[in-house]
Order: sequence, then structure tokens, then C-alpha cells
Amino acid sequence: MNTWISRAKDRTRSTLCALALAVAILPATATAQNAEIVIGQSVVLSGPMAANGILYAQGIGLHFDAVNAHGGIAGRKLRLVIEDDAYNADRCKENTRQFLDREGVVALLGYAGTGNTMACAPLAAEAGVPMVAPLTGTPE
Repeated sequence: MNTWISRAKDRTRSTLCALALAVAILPATATAQNAEIVIGQSVVLSGPMAANGILYAQGIGLHFDAVNAHGGIAGRKLRLVIEDDAYNADRCKENTRQFLDREGVVALLGYAGTGNTMACAPLAAEAGVPMVAPLTGTPE
């Protein structure tokens, strides 16, 4: 098997395991109140970097569809809420605040770009919401 494909599959499995763990440690009240698990993704869908973000979002969507087709996680379906940040950190922060304040996400997944990720990581930390699998060059 192609090494790149093998590594991508391993990363996908790791991401889904991390997401499942994050969901598993949710408070019981949050689990009982929500029939679905809502995950937020702010990603570049417009502008010169759009192709990367679109493919990243589509790939995550395909995996969510597969998980949901097999019953979801502990019987709960995954729902990915996606917003375009146009590779702009301020817009990414607005999207993140919307996810946290209005959508009630349990995790942020698949953010793209170092600037966007670094701008939004403190918002996620302050809200106690995990940020999983950012596509970034920063080790932090």
C-alpha cells in the first residue's frame, strides 16, 4: 500500500479515536440532552487556498458519514457544522465563537492554517472544548 495513504488512514483512525474519547468524557447531562454530537470546523472554502479546505472538509464529512452509517458513536450521530473562514484569522475567530456560543459544539475539528489555529486555540481552551486534528505547521 502507498505509504502516504497508509499514514493518512492512521491519522484518520487517530483523529476518530481522539474524537470518540472527547465525546466519551462529556458530562452525562450533555450526553442526555443531545441526540447528536455536533462538531465545528472553520476552514478555508473560498479564495486561493480553497481547494485544500474543501478537500479536508469533504474527507472529514465522508468519515462522519461512514461512522453514522454504522450507528454513530454510542448510538449518537455525528453532525459536522462547517463555516468558511477564507483563510482569515479574524473570520475564523468569529466562526469559532458561533460554534461555541450558538451551536453547542463538543469539539472543534480540522481547522486549517497556523494563523487561524493559533488565533482560535485560546477560545477553545477557555471554553473547555477540544481542538482536534488541525492542519497546521506549528507544533503547538
